[in-house]
Amino acid sequence: MNAIIQRFIRDDLSPEQGWRVIDWCIERGGDEFSFRLMGLGDPPSSHEPLTNALKSFHRGTPKRENMATLAGEETRRPTDTWRLSTESVGVLRQHIADGLFAAPSYSVAGWFEDFTIYRRGEVMLGVVSHEGLVVLRLTERERGEFSELKIESHETPT
Repeated sequence: MNAIIQRFIRDDLSPEQGWRVIDWCIERGGDEFSFRLMGLGDPPSSHEPLTNALKSFHRGTPKRENMATLAGEETRRPTDTWRLSTESVGVLRQHIADGLFAAPSYSVAGWFEDFTIYRRGEVMLGVVSHEGLVVLRLTERERGEFSELKIESHETPT
C-alpha cells in the first residue's frame, strides 16, 4: 500500500453523507468494523436488538487499534469486530437512525459511539465520538477519489 494520508472529516455529517462515506470505504477494501455500546451501569438491554441482528457478521475479538481509549486501556487491544458489507451496513442503518457519526446521546438507555472501519486489520476510518472527530486514512490515489464525494474535510500540515 502507498503512504497513508490522514484526512479529518467534519463531525456534523448528515446520516446520508455518513452512509455514503461508509459505502465508499467498502468499495476501497474496508472489510470489518467495530464500535462501542455505552451505558450507565450494566450493559443496557436496549442494545440487544442491534447486537442480535449483527451476530452473523461477528468476526471475533482480534487485537485492533482503537481511536479512543478509556483510562487504563491499551490503544491496540482485543476488539469485537464485524464483517463490513452492504448487508451489515443495512442492519446498522435499521438500528441507528441518526447515523454512525452522530454525537453520543449519553442517554440513560445507552448509546453508540467510536465507530471504526478496518482494512486488512488497520484503521481506515475512525470516529472519536466524544471529540467530534472523524479520521480517514487514505492512499494518495484515494485522496483524489474522496474529494469527488464533496464532503468537507482537511489534512493537517505535515
